Order: sequence, then structure tokens, then C-alpha cells
Amino acid sequence: MKSFSKKPIGVISKFIQPKSKRFRLSFLVILSILLFGYLPYFSGSGLSSAKTIAPYSNGVFPQAIDTDLSATYRVAFPNLTFFYPITFRMVPNQDKIILGQLNGIIYWFDNDESTTVKNTLLDLSAEVGLVSDGGFLGLTIHPDFDAAVNPQNYFYVYYATKNAMGQDLPGFGQYTGQGCSYSDNEYQGNYLILERFEVDPTTMTFVANSRTILLKNRMYGTSHYGGGLEFGDDGFLYLTTGDMASWKRAQDIAGNLAGGVLRMDVDKDPT
Repeated sequence: MKSFSKKPIGVISKFIQPKSKRFRLSFLVILSILLFGYLPYFSGSGLSSAKTIAPYSNGVFPQAIDTDLSATYRVAFPNLTFFYPITFRMVPNQDKIILGQLNGIIYWFDNDESTTVKNTLLDLSAEVGLVSDGGFLGLTIHPDFDAAVNPQNYFYVYYATKNAMGQDLPGFGQYTGQGCSYSDNEYQGNYLILERFEVDPTTMTFVANSRTILLKNRMYGTSHYGGGLEFGDDGFLYLTTGDMASWKRAQDIAGNLAGGVLRMDVDKDPT
């Protein structure tokens, strides 16, 4: 009959000891959870009574809100139709509206709900590339447009272009797509353009030969091109730029302008 030596017993004890430790550790964790759970019964809650605060915490917003559930919406300009309107701006110092379509055609019309006339201000459709969520992306008007003193009769637009062969960028799935990496292989000859042009405030017509490119940036990826365009109270022009379908590109603040907000002094000499 085979006898057992002390060595196997020592080996068995090595396996038993960690299991015992794990059991004690589990017991301590469960006990701690139970103790923390019952603490409020002994120490009380964090607040002894409810505190009254103003609406929206700081009282900045109105004290009352519109609770009229019968309020309805209606089409503001029922006699006008557009192809994917993207931008909508009131003309400073005038009762007119500027509207930009996805394909780059810019209209103006009177701020009259009964109007039946929309006037073409500028047609950029031959240059604007309808790519994914690109195309005509932004439009704003200089705050001193048609001003009595030192007028700045400028419009600013931001758009994606067609490539060098006059083609729109292919759709999703053609390139690397959304991700962390990016490369020059995504570039297909398209650009993101920030442009300024002049408008006659009396006739609301485009001033010939007044187009000036302020920023021309290579367009990569298949999506996320930004386009928010707004003048701040400080007089600077603010432009939002997308990450162009690459999260890593947006974090590279030294190598490109993607994924940020650009602040520009557009009243300087453009040269």
C-alpha cells in the first residue's frame, strides 16, 4: 500500500492558504458595505431640512415660463421654398433676411411673411462640394454692415469645395473613417474655404470682383467639418472647425486647425 509523505501535505497547505485569505477579504468587503449602508441611521442625513433656492439656482433666468400648451408653430414664409436651407441671418440695419442653401446658393428676401420673391445674391454651387455633412457650412454678416459711420459691407461664408476635377468627395466608407488615426491619404483635393465678399447695401447685390479668400484649409476625412460662424461682442470673427473624422487630429493643435474655435481679426488688411 502506497504511503503519503510530508511533501504532498505541504503542497496541499499552499493551496488552502490563499483560499482562506480570499474568504477573509470577501467577508471584510461585505461587512464594510453593510456598515456604510447603515451609517445614515446612526449619523443622520447630510441635510437636516430642505433648502429653498431660486429658479435655475441663481435666479438669472425669468421667474416665470411659458406654460401655454395651446401655442402652435406655423410656416414663417409659406410662399418660399428652398433646397436644404443651412444659414439664416437678419441683415443689420435692414428688415431683410439672408438664407444660404446647402449647395451654396445664397438668397435674400424681405422680412414679410407674405412675400413671394426670393432674390439670388450669390451662386457658389459650381464650387461648393456636397460631401457627407459638408457643402455650404456657414454664413455671417459684418455687424457694421450698412452702418452710418465706417460701414463694413461684407459677408463671410464657409464651405467645402469640390476637388480639382470638379467632383464632390465620395461618401462614407471610402477612407479611414472616424477614428484615432489620420494620414495624408485622406486628402482628395478638396478644401474648406473661409471667404469674404462685398454686398451693395442699397441694391443688395454682390459687388463684382470682391471675393477674397481669408482661409484655405485642406479637407480630410468624410465628415465633421464645422462651420459655425459668428461675430462676437469683441468684434472678432469666430469660426468652429470640425475634427474631419479623426479624434487624434483635433488634439494636434500644433499641426492643424481641426477641432477648435478660431478667433480672427478680419478688419485687418487681408493681404
